[in-house]
Amino acid sequence: MKYLYILMPLLFISCVSKENYDNKMSDDDISWINHYYVGNTIYYESNRGNIDTMVVTELKIQYEKTKTLFDYDRSHYCTYANARMELKHLGELKEIWFSIRRINAHEPLIGDMDFCGWSQPNLRSFVIETTSCVVNNKKYDNCLLLDTEDLLMRNNNESIIDLKTVVWNKELGVLQYTLKDSVVYTMKGL
Repeated sequence: MKYLYILMPLLFISCVSKENYDNKMSDDDISWINHYYVGNTIYYESNRGNIDTMVVTELKIQYEKTKTLFDYDRSHYCTYANARMELKHLGELKEIWFSIRRINAHEPLIGDMDFCGWSQPNLRSFVIETTSCVVNNKKYDNCLLLDTEDLLMRNNNESIIDLKTVVWNKELGVLQYTLKDSVVYTMKGL
């Protein structure tokens, strides 16, 4: 029995994978998500005077650091962060979902997005590559410019938004979205 007490801690320690300590997202990675709080309400005004309302409904940041002998599904070991919002557009509610993940510290940050029924086909995640964007005559650095045509996005549901582009800023979140009919919704206060 004495050997069992010594053996159990050794078994647990030996099952921890060092790779999973290397994949924790940095504070800089998390800044794509952590400027939002559940319950935040953000208003967007179109170039035609319409107002959309976005409410943050869920934030989730998951750090998986250990792997034990009893874990079978490797896919949940990457660290990730999600933000879910509801957008009220033309009187209808639709979900927006943005997710980032890091599979290991030496690979790029990966993003996934669903904007009111527009999402990428499975296995077509994008690498987070920032650019500068001009919104309301002001330059914003650290932006992710998502173009539905460039990203081969598809309509999974009957979307109420015929989306063309989304500008997501690392520090502020969704700054602007443009529809294919040239209606542009911009965050109020920019």
